[in-house]
Amino acid sequence: MCRGQAQLPIIPTYYLQFQVERDNIVQSALENVEKYWDDSDSNSVWLKPLKVNFEGEYAIDVGGPSKEFFHCLFSALLDPDLHIFRKIDDHAVSSNVWFNPEYLDYSTLEKIGLLFALLIFNEAVTTVPFPEQLYEKLLSNRDPEAIDLEKMDQGFVKQLREIEAENVEALDLDFEELRPGDENVPVTKENLELYIKEKMTKRLAIPQLAAFTKGFNRLASMTPLMKTIFKAEDLRDVILGEELDWNAFRLSVYYLDPYCEDHKVIKMFWKVFDEFEENDKRQFLKFLTCADHVPVGGFVRFPVRRLDNKADKYLDPDEPNKYPEPGNLMPEVMTCKDFLSMDLPEYETEEDLRFRLKMAIETRGFHLEVEAPPCVSATAPFPEPSILQQAVQGVVQLLFGGRR
Repeated sequence: MCRGQAQLPIIPTYYLQFQVERDNIVQSALENVEKYWDDSDSNSVWLKPLKVNFEGEYAIDVGGPSKEFFHCLFSALLDPDLHIFRKIDDHAVSSNVWFNPEYLDYSTLEKIGLLFALLIFNEAVTTVPFPEQLYEKLLSNRDPEAIDLEKMDQGFVKQLREIEAENVEALDLDFEELRPGDENVPVTKENLELYIKEKMTKRLAIPQLAAFTKGFNRLASMTPLMKTIFKAEDLRDVILGEELDWNAFRLSVYYLDPYCEDHKVIKMFWKVFDEFEENDKRQFLKFLTCADHVPVGGFVRFPVRRLDNKADKYLDPDEPNKYPEPGNLMPEVMTCKDFLSMDLPEYETEEDLRFRLKMAIETRGFHLEVEAPPCVSATAPFPEPSILQQAVQGVVQLLFGGRR
């Protein structure tokens, strides 16, 4: 992600462009989808790579902003106050989520389903804790009622099964929740099995799941190979990424002169990093890549360079020829789709490095640039690919995106 004060270049029509508000990300994301929703050729629009610009943040999206967009969007969508999704296990600190059967805005759910497909198509690794059963449904045409609720929501099903027929009338249950207006229909020994079946059906939130799936298929139907090649666990891994291996992360780093593995600053960096708690390590990974998970295929190799504290951008306009000390600067990163780099100031002490690294993680700083980075041409024309080419490209991205 590159920021600067220069006017952003006009992005070729090869891209799908979103302009979003960070502080109103759900509504602005839905409004961006709405712009293309009723176009006759809207399906082909979704196959274009996404470029995101956050309002008030001058950036050239070469991978970072779009990853940040999906992470922020789905974090916001999972907010319990929106009532769109619910935790499967209400008593667990961390739980998979499912659709809320009380949420009846099916049009919004359809758009969220499309945004979820865009997340996959654009290789945005992020935390979306859906159970494997959702991916099985998205990749098949089977009846939603065939979803194994007992496997997905074991605690709920166990609780229902523990209702004893002999004592059910003492529980004073009725069908009001399942059939509005039927509060006068009590649950008895004779209709207990029907009550359990209807409770389980409602728990599946079938209308909500159907709307989400319909939106997802707006894009997925354009890449039909996806449904024949992928298994549910493969699709989940594309979204959640691989299990973190910090040793593999360290091996993915290489150094540019004068830095090397034995350099004082590099030794301090790894000492500080190794002392981080797991959450801080993940936050650093998010600072570096805009995601706190590893894409399928593993970490991208990236360089660590010495930050030049005597670059013109650091000059104090009130004091010509006065440059800041390295200890007063934060690490900076360049985040592109297929390229990363980190510029690390030549800190004098471990305390300076720890303080500035933590500050960078907390403030989510980015590498400031005026021009587009070398991994993208801001003005070069792109040929408009055919729908077939884009469909093939989509499947290749899904299968091999993290391995390039």
